Amino acid sequence: MPRPPVTRRGLLGAAGVMALTGGLTACSIRLESDAPAIPGIPTQGPPADTSALQATVRSRESALSLLRQPSKGLQTALKPAYSTQLTRLQAVMASAGMPEATPSTTTPTTSTVGFETFIRGELSAATFARIAGVATTYLSMLASVSALDAAVALSPQGLASAGPAPAWPTAAVPSAVAVGLLPAVREAVYGLEVIAAKTALTGRALVTGTLHTMYPIRAQLEAVAGDAAPPLHSTYLLDPEPRTDQARTTLGRRLLTAVVAACADQAVATKGSADQVGALLQVWGTVLTTSWTWGVAPVAFPGLTG
Repeated sequence: MPRPPVTRRGLLGAAGVMALTGGLTACSIRLESDAPAIPGIPTQGPPADTSALQATVRSRESALSLLRQPSKGLQTALKPAYSTQLTRLQAVMASAGMPEATPSTTTPTTSTVGFETFIRGELSAATFARIAGVATTYLSMLASVSALDAAVALSPQGLASAGPAPAWPTAAVPSAVAVGLLPAVREAVYGLEVIAAKTALTGRALVTGTLHTMYPIRAQLEAVAGDAAPPLHSTYLLDPEPRTDQARTTLGRRLLTAVVAACADQAVATKGSADQVGALLQVWGTVLTTSWTWGVAPVAFPGLTG
């Protein structure tokens, strides 16, 4: 059968398609992921960090599945925080055009694992690496999510639960992070010492225990910061003045909450290093769980506003 003649219109049409597809590809134009396929034009993949946020959503869903079981004490106070984490993460993903996380096929139950044991397992090297690898847009948020986990794991209930301990790195926070944390930590130690001095001997257990927690943190940060450490202050303006029991409690909460906020401020400085993320979360979680003993309520994103 004879081949049809090649017309000028046919050549121009073919050239036009080639120019269109070649030009679009050269300009890095991608089709939307749900658009019909066109030969020569690659389909757009999911936005960056989708897998990291999906994994975090699945983790929150698993945590809530355990918190929905009969609980008491700290677990009851944590339910709203974990629920808000999940809702906010899903909203962030939707606004970024990320596909929803598929439900986990291994959702734990209280018959197989306890809430605190599950949370301890979430503080793994893989989680730290996931946080360290996301864009700065999401890093502070995901770090704050895991800071809540760290506080749970370091609470009396978490420390007493079964299962492997969190995979805290042996390395300390980097020097720049230590320098950023020291002002809030030093002010907290100073204020707590004043609170202790103004509290009757019979009522000093809480503040004394808190100082025993904060002294090693301050010492480690000063050792890491070295000559770069900010200048020492001999005194700080304490607000409110610790003249009454209520004022002392309010001041203690404010001082510890300020350290938690300082940890959140330093999160982006750990980008790219799983060990640095883990080291910061250990400090962050330690101070956060200590603040709960002063009556600070658990929040979804500790240290972050909103």
